[in-house]
Parts: sequence; C-alpha cells; structure tokens
Amino acid sequence: MTRFRKDKRIIGEALASARKAAGFSREEAAVVLRIGLISISRYERGDRIPDAEILLRMTSVYKCDLNQLL
Repeated sequence: MTRFRKDKRIIGEALASARKAAGFSREEAAVVLRIGLISISRYERGDRIPDAEILLRMTSVYKCDLNQLL
C-alpha cells in the first residue's frame, strides 16, 4: 500500500469518526452537507478526498476543527 493510499484511508477514518461523534448517519450528513451519499461513503472509505469547500462545511456541521478531519 502506498503512503498516499494509507493517508487517504486515515483521513477517511477521521471523517467517519467526526460524523459519528456529531450524531449523524451517513444519510443525514449527506443531506445537511448537500452532497451525495455515495460521496460520503467514498470519502470515509478513503477512495476520495473531499475538496476544501466540503471540508469546511464538515467542520461547521460536525462542529469540529479542520485538524480533526485531517
């Protein structure tokens, strides 16, 4: 596994942890963040990294610091 792939997986785990700590299901988070459920799933699996705009929305919705997500 390449370092980048491993880093993406770690970020995905942090995103899932923040979502759960905020009390959101994947479906609820997708609605509030105005993104697709598939996107949430891909971010949390580490298949994709959310762009800066999505990350900032996540910090607002999940009430966490950007460092917690990255």
